[in-house]
Amino acid sequence: MSGRDVRSPVDAVAAARSLAPTAFVLVSMGAQGAVLVSPAGWWQAVPPTIEVVNTVGAGDSLLAGFLAVEGPEPERLARAVAWGTSACLVAGTAQVPDRPVPPEAVTVTAHSGATSVD
Repeated sequence: MSGRDVRSPVDAVAAARSLAPTAFVLVSMGAQGAVLVSPAGWWQAVPPTIEVVNTVGAGDSLLAGFLAVEGPEPERLARAVAWGTSACLVAGTAQVPDRPVPPEAVTVTAHSGATSVD
């Protein structure tokens, strides 16, 4: 949609800002986790390394985890990435893993700046 190659979190931030400069944008980055972009800054969340069984439904789980509860953006992003990563641990889309990834296992890094991708 942005006409750009998105291969890194910095690419995702630039694409999000070009498409929706005043909005919050949640970008799934697969094994690299996810990026949440806001007008004031952005956050990157990186999941722990897992053995992927199936990626079907991971993006839906990511979004559901973000929307499930209100709160500070870093906490919502950690939960979102935990849920998306947990979805990759099972073969089916209606299963719950025996040991889901906890949000505390996700590393969230904050970046400031409305126009830079520092």
